[in-house]
Amino acid sequence: MNLVYTPAIERRVALADEAWALAEASGAAAVIADVGPPVLAALWSPGNGRRRQEIAARVVAAAEASGDPRLQFSAHHAACNLAVETAEPVMAARSGARLRATARTIGEPRLRWTAGVFDTFEAMMAGHLAEAEALATSNLELGIQIGAADAFTLYAAQYFVIGTFSGRHAELLPVVEQAMHQNPGALPFRLAYGIVCSAVGRDAEARRILRSGMSSGFDALPVDNLWMTSVIGYAVLAIELADAAAAAQLLPVIEPCHHPVRAAAGQAPRHRDARRRGADVVVRSVRPVPKGWLPQLDRTHHRTGGEHPSVTRE
Repeated sequence: MNLVYTPAIERRVALADEAWALAEASGAAAVIADVGPPVLAALWSPGNGRRRQEIAARVVAAAEASGDPRLQFSAHHAACNLAVETAEPVMAARSGARLRATARTIGEPRLRWTAGVFDTFEAMMAGHLAEAEALATSNLELGIQIGAADAFTLYAAQYFVIGTFSGRHAELLPVVEQAMHQNPGALPFRLAYGIVCSAVGRDAEARRILRSGMSSGFDALPVDNLWMTSVIGYAVLAIELADAAAAAQLLPVIEPCHHPVRAAAGQAPRHRDARRRGADVVVRSVRPVPKGWLPQLDRTHHRTGGEHPSVTRE
C-alpha cells in the first residue's frame, strides 16, 4: 500500500481515509504503524489538526506495540513533524527524544541523518544560530556520504533560515539559487531566492517572482504542508518590495488565519509579550510599505495577541 502526494486535496484526503480504514481493519500493530505516517502526511488540510493528532497517537502506540525499532522511528518522526506543525511542544519533545534514542540504538547513518535534521531545527528555533549552522553542516556531510537524496535540499532550507535570521543574505544567494534550480517544482525555494534578491538589491528578479504569483493567484496555491510557507513568503516579498497590489491580493488569503493563532496564543501567555515585542521589531524593520498595508498588519497583529498570522492554518 503506497500513498503519493497530489495537490488535489479532496482526492488526497479521500485516499488517506481509505488507507487508514484498511490499516485499522487489519488490526495488526505493524500495519497501522507502517501505514500511519504517510496517512498523516496525506491528511494535511485545514481543519484536520485534531484528527491527525488522534491518528498520530494511535500510530505511535501501534509502533511501540510492534516492537520494531524502525517502525517506532518512523512513527515518532511523523509525530514530531505534526507536533511542530500544530505547536505542541510537549509532544514534539517527547517524540524528538524517542527519535534520537532509536537512532542511537539502531545506529544506521540514515536514521542519524534524519535525527540531525531535527537537532538543527531545534537549535535554529531556540536562536542558537552558530550551533544550528554547525549541526546543519555536519548533517549535510553525513547526508552526502550516505547518498540521501534530500541532503542538500534540507540543508539549503535550514541554511536559509539561519542566514536570514543572522542577516547574511549575500552569503545565502548562491546556496538558495542552487536549491531553486535543483528543485524547480518547489515554490518555497523560488520565494526564498526572491527574498534574498530583494535583500541584496536585485529587486527586479524578486518582483518577477512576486508578480508571477499574483498572476497565478495566491488563493489557488495547493493547500498542503507548504501552503503557509508559500503564502508568508509572498507576504514578505510584498512588504520588502512595497507592492501595494500584491499586499491587497494577499490580505484576504492570510487574514482568516488569525482565529486559530489567537487561540494558540492564549495557551502560552508567558511567551506572548516576548513574541509581541519581536513581531513589532520585525514589522517595523522592513522597508516602508504601501499606505494602508502596515496599519492592516498592525490590526491583524493586535487581533492575534501579537502572533504572526502564519503559525497554523489547521
